[in-house]
Formats: sequence, C-alpha cells, structure tokens
Amino acid sequence: MNNSRKIITYSHYATLAILIISTLILNYCPPTSRDALTHHLVVPKMWIEHGYIYEIPHLNFSYYPMNLNLLYLIPLLFENDIVPKYIHFLFALGTAWLILSYLKKRTTQTLSLLGALIFLSTPVIVKLSTTVYVDLGLVFFSWGSIFFLFKWANSSQSPRYLIFSAIFCGLGLGTKYNGIIVLFLLTLLVAIIHVRVPDQTKIRIGYAICYPIVYSIISIAVFSPWMIKNYCLTANPIYPLYNHHFNSNSEQNTNSNMSMKPWMQRKLIYKESFVETASIPLRIFFQGEDDNPRLFDGKLNPILFFSPFLLLIGRRNTDAQLKLEQLILFSFCILFVLYASFMVDMRIRYIAPIIPPLVVLTIFGLQDILKRIDGISRKRNRVFSRWMICAVVCFFLSMNVRYVVGLFQSVNPVPFILGETTREEYLTEKLAEYPAIQFINQIENEGIKVLALFVGKRLYYFDRPVESGIHAFAGMVATGNASENNIALQLQSKKFTHCIIGVHHFGSWANQIFDPEQQKFVSQWLKNNCVLLFSKNGYAVFELVPKNENSP
Repeated sequence: MNNSRKIITYSHYATLAILIISTLILNYCPPTSRDALTHHLVVPKMWIEHGYIYEIPHLNFSYYPMNLNLLYLIPLLFENDIVPKYIHFLFALGTAWLILSYLKKRTTQTLSLLGALIFLSTPVIVKLSTTVYVDLGLVFFSWGSIFFLFKWANSSQSPRYLIFSAIFCGLGLGTKYNGIIVLFLLTLLVAIIHVRVPDQTKIRIGYAICYPIVYSIISIAVFSPWMIKNYCLTANPIYPLYNHHFNSNSEQNTNSNMSMKPWMQRKLIYKESFVETASIPLRIFFQGEDDNPRLFDGKLNPILFFSPFLLLIGRRNTDAQLKLEQLILFSFCILFVLYASFMVDMRIRYIAPIIPPLVVLTIFGLQDILKRIDGISRKRNRVFSRWMICAVVCFFLSMNVRYVVGLFQSVNPVPFILGETTREEYLTEKLAEYPAIQFINQIENEGIKVLALFVGKRLYYFDRPVESGIHAFAGMVATGNASENNIALQLQSKKFTHCIIGVHHFGSWANQIFDPEQQKFVSQWLKNNCVLLFSKNGYAVFELVPKNENSP
C-alpha cells in the first residue's frame, strides 16, 4: 500500500508539472481575450500614453478597482503584453499553494497534492490562467482571507491573523467589485467563528460585535484609495455600482434603472423557463461552455459538486474545529452562489472565489470515504474499493485533461513560439477586426481620432486615440433635430476624424432601434459624409468628411 501511495503521490507531482508547463506554453502568445482588450490592458495603456492616471469617461471599466491592472502596467511600460498573462497565472499558483498548505495539516500529502491538482486543472481556472483578467487575483485574495481567518480561529484568536485576513479581503476588494460579496460574508463569519470556536472558555458578546467591525474597517481602508478616486471623479465611491444612491438624477442612473433583472434577461433572450433559471446554481457544474453566455461562459468540473456531499453521509467522528471549518466553507459557497445567481447574469468566473473552498470540501469528502473504506474488514474488498475511488477521480480529472487539449487546439501557440507565425499573422487569425485596426494605425495623420462602432469595445490594439461610441451615436440619431448634417457636425465637434464599424452588427442594430426616418439619416450620413478607406472581415474604416455648419 505504501508503494501504491508513493506512485500516486509521484504521479500527482508529475501531472502538476505537466499542467504548469502546458499553461506557460499557452500563455506565450499575444493576448486576444475579450476583457483584456476592453479594459485590463486598455486602461493601463492609456495611463502610460498620458503619463498619469486620469479619468476616462467613455470607459466605465476605468472606474473599476485596478490593483492587478497596476501590476500589468509595469510590463506594458516595456511594451510587453504577454508578461501580464504570467502575472495573472501567478495568482493561480499562489492559490494552489495556499490550498496545499491548508490541506497538509488536515489530510495526507497525497490528498493535499490532489487538491492543488484539481484546482489548477479545473477548466475555468485553466482558461483564466491564460488570459489577462483579474479574477484569479480575487480568487487568491478571497481564499487567503479564509485561510488566515481559520488560522485566527486556531491560534486562540490572535489579532495578527485577523488583520492579515482583513488585508487580504481589502486587496480582493481592490481587485474586483465581486470582493464586496466576500467582505460581507466574511464579516458575518468572523462573528460566527468567535462564538462557535471550540474550547472557547470565555465568549464575549462585545468581541463578537467588535471583531467584525474592525475587520470591515481594515478591509475598507485597504480598498479606500480606489473609493477616494471614484468619489472625487463621480461622487460615488463604488461607481458605477448603486449609482442611484449617490447620483439620483444622472443619465447613467436612469439607464441603469431601466435595465432588466438577470432572470428576466435569460427568459427573454434565451427563452429559459422558471425552473431552468432557478436551477442555475446546479447547472453551472454540468452545463458550462466557454464563450457562450447562455451556458455561463466557463466550465467547472462535476467533482466539485458531488464530492463535498460525501461529508453529509453518515458523518464519522471529526474534530470539532474541522467540522466548523467545513460548515463555514459550505456556507460561504452556498451564499455566494445564490447571491451571484440572482443579482447578475451568471458567468462562471463571477463565482470563482468559491472554487478553492469547493476543492477543499472535495478533498475532505474523499478523505471521509477513504476512512470508511479503511474500516472494511476484508483486505480484498478494501483494496478494490480504494482503486474504485481512484478510478472515479481519474474519470473526473480526464474531463480536465480533455479541456486542456482542446484549449491547446484553440489557442495554437506552437507556431508563434517557433517563429513560424508572426505577431501580426497570429492576431489577424484570432481577431477579425485586427486588419482594420492595423490600417488605422498606419494612417499618417497626427490629428486623427477614431470612433469605434461595434468593435466589441476591444480597443487595446489601437495606437491612435479611439472611443467606443455606440450609445453616443444612438443619442445623436435619436434627437429631435437629427439629420445627416447634424450627425456629421456633432461628430466633428467631438474631433472625430475617422470611424471603424462592424458593419454586420451595425446594420442589424440600426434596423432594430431606429425608426425608418432615422435609418434614412444614418444611411445618408454613411453615403454622403463617410469615405470608405478599407474593408475586411466585416469591419470597415471610413474617413469622416469635414462639414461646414451652414452646409445643407
């Protein structure tokens, strides 16, 4: 049995090494993921071009917390946009290390390594590890908060671990607004831990109230630089969230009040029934698919759903502190998923902070079933049962392997790494709009300013001043005095000289939101005030003809 355990342990090490190397290879190509090109790289690039952090009103994303984006800014200073992928991946490795550290004191080495392996190979984690996003930063900081919270509970409630946990929580807040959910849940759990911790000889109600308050104050203090920035710019410290509480008369708030609730969106757009929408907390474990919003734009592994429930079947004698930790992890996962399911249109990455707790609960579930197997009297049955568990785990892990293989085929990094494909060729293959962007970048005009319509807000590869202006353009057309001349004059007043349009989306959009007369104005504007310079892959570049205010 010892030899079998050694073989399994070494296989875990080998698989982890292969997985990490595979991720490093996948990362060595130019960024093409949507959010990287819409804000995680765009905003730092604009800051660098201006030489300082400044307000970018046409990009709502620029008001989001930017802890990780500041890290991405460093390699961008040296014109390297591949290193940010590795920075993001480091947070996945850091989370795996914290999972390993937590489990090593509560399970065997083999199971601890399995926990790190399950986490790093979970499809959504692999996908995020190859992108310039910020979600893995939030995962790391939220799990770090829980990690130190448990240390606080196990160390006679030493204040330093509570402070460490609060700092991590604050760093998570400064990474992504989803950290607000983490802060809310962990603040509640601080009081519960103080009251429920075993062997607590003296429970003071005052401490149960003060600890959560102190925890919140420290976390918010760490987050406060971004709150101060947003308050100075918009009078809302967490802009654009809850803007109706801070700027009740703003146009942005009016639009947000008119937006549909997530469950209504899914009913209208995806034709989902009430049962389908209500079962989202279960469906996310079985129906995820990359780049498909209807199926949550990401993928988990069903083992994260099934294995934790092994803990609920005929619980064996377990340390009281461990039971409390498992209860806290269960509560955190359930509450987080329920909140996310009904407050936002579900994406797997939005609930990524629950993945480390689910991995830990999965390992505890496997450990519990293995202890039951150890109680089987007949050796043959005991050995057979153990190998059956190994087979089931391998089956679930094979799903992750298939995902990694598929991702390799999709990203196809090897030709770029070997120099068989240039950067421009790679980006042209992956991004339909890239040839049009290249054309704009080559225009010799110092005063150029580009209006981007239906380019998916992917502005990173523009080297010229550019704004995404779908809503602004719609406002120009929808005004009472709209005409082709007025549209042209308004664009000219904003100093736009060129326009790039995703023609297929633009045409269907214009037909849907404009009445026939307004559609006529848009058509005339394109015909009489725009000169086609370039067109490829459904993206067209126009030069805007200067207009005189007295023009007919």
